[in-house]
Amino acid sequence: MKNRISPTRRQGGFIQGTILFALAILGIIIAAFAVSNTGSSTNTDSERARVNAGVVMKAGSDIQDAVSRALADQHLAGDITLLAGTTTALPVLYLFDNDYRYGSAPRLPEQAFDGSASQPFEEDDADSIAGDATLNDLLIKLPGLREDVCRRINNLALGGPFDASAIPATSIDAAVTAGLTSEGCYNDATDGFTYFRVVAVDI
Repeated sequence: MKNRISPTRRQGGFIQGTILFALAILGIIIAAFAVSNTGSSTNTDSERARVNAGVVMKAGSDIQDAVSRALADQHLAGDITLLAGTTTALPVLYLFDNDYRYGSAPRLPEQAFDGSASQPFEEDDADSIAGDATLNDLLIKLPGLREDVCRRINNLALGGPFDASAIPATSIDAAVTAGLTSEGCYNDATDGFTYFRVVAVDI
């Protein structure tokens, strides 16, 4: 008598093979999706840093334009403050005073900062943001930036790749030595990653 495999058992083996194949395909799809999401997250972070760096640099450019207009009207650079407020008595000039309208206080994205600094250019903000007279130049400084934003600013300021392992440390002098002569970002020992821009020269 011949041994015969019942049709039911043959179908069961076929179904099991199909299920195993489907599970293998599902595993490949899940793995590919996980890798895709990881790459997407990295790309998103990089794009966010680029956008935030651009916004910070645009604010610096707008402030420089406002300062230039104020200087053209014979205001002295040493009398200009970048804090929000009202000019009650000249020669002190609040650059963002609505009556003078030299400029508007920019609102920068919170994601550009590391959480250690408050929103810049508010009325009660620190004087370190208001500008420093150094080497006869008037500067603005924005401390507390994220490191990836700082690196992106330097790439944009230099118009090309910047050595990511060598963000200038401690001072604007170090940044200038690195080639960031009028705008850039350095790692201040106290304030962290700090954006600077020269808004007036030979004051």
